Amino acid sequence: MKKYCRYIMLSHAWEGENSMFDVIGTQSLYDLSSPNYIDKLQRFCDVVREAGCYWAWSDTSCISANSHGGAMEEPRSLYDWYKHAWRTIVLLRGMRNPSLPVSVKNSIWITRSWTIYEYVAARFVWFYTDDWKPYHNLGTSNHKYSPIVVAEIQEVTRMPAEDLHKLQSGVTDVREKLQLAAPRDVTKPEDAAYSLCPLFTIPMQPNYGEGTEYAVGRLLEQIITRSGDVVVLDWVGNPGVYNSCLPSNLRPYNTPQYNVPSPVVNIPAYFPELDTGAILLYKRLMALESPRMIDRRLRLPCIASRVELQVVEVEPHVYRMKTHGLRDVEISTMDDLSTMSKNLVLVHPWIRALLSSGTHSTAVETPEGEALASVTNIYMPGNP
Repeated sequence: MKKYCRYIMLSHAWEGENSMFDVIGTQSLYDLSSPNYIDKLQRFCDVVREAGCYWAWSDTSCISANSHGGAMEEPRSLYDWYKHAWRTIVLLRGMRNPSLPVSVKNSIWITRSWTIYEYVAARFVWFYTDDWKPYHNLGTSNHKYSPIVVAEIQEVTRMPAEDLHKLQSGVTDVREKLQLAAPRDVTKPEDAAYSLCPLFTIPMQPNYGEGTEYAVGRLLEQIITRSGDVVVLDWVGNPGVYNSCLPSNLRPYNTPQYNVPSPVVNIPAYFPELDTGAILLYKRLMALESPRMIDRRLRLPCIASRVELQVVEVEPHVYRMKTHGLRDVEISTMDDLSTMSKNLVLVHPWIRALLSSGTHSTAVETPEGEALASVTNIYMPGNP
């Protein structure tokens, strides 16, 4: 029964196709005329049959255009179709530079937003060229882990293979997923956000016509609320109309996440006079609410530091300032801060993960046996 029910998925870049769901439901695929995308489905089914499978799944023929919105409201089902497939066939039809040989890194397929979750979800992948021949005749049953494919995908995504292969559906590894999606192309602007719903397992009602800024804003709002991860706010670029704390599109995430450096100095000794204050600070930080965003309003726990000394412009639009309890800070802004130092307060979103990070905290045993996580350079916790 298991062998009979297994199926193969198709991951491909659309080439002007329309949904064939209603047509294929009434007549044989092989009786249809052969424009480019009909030929694609026919050849796909040929490969599936040759592989010994009875079932083939393609988004152009297995999703009704009338129910696509409902499918987006159940994003896990889209992800799971690829996750549970016996094989996923990636068709490398269409090259960005036709003068270069067929390759994964030169393919249109690797530039498309909708193919991200398909590749992440798929466990076993076969790559085929545009004439339906196995790519490079790769000598492995799973091309996803072929050194040739891994090297090409790493070159394009700038993401280590181990980081890409560990991705799962859900609101985890948020920055890595946004970085992966940032440079991708879409046919409809709103798909920059909608195509990530299966990867983040976030239900969203498609509203084509709302524009990129609102679609991206709705997606990021859901990510913040469901994950409590402030990494969404780590970007540089133009703010969107949905909320000024969010970018107008995903392009600003096309850079690696900034990682907080490890403390330069560790203090292993126990200081009783610091014990009470450190514990109180730790408890206050633990009691802070997680970030959330509802109806475009952002609720964000922050750390505020007073700017104590004169702000110095080290180069055009780059200012260095000293703040209470922090090292020198450099800020890039088009605003003139040189005359505002007495009125400035530096506010930074609180990163809750620092409390449990082994890299940035140290367990200290107090006389009462209570475990204490030492936290440094954290002052004035509160909500904006």
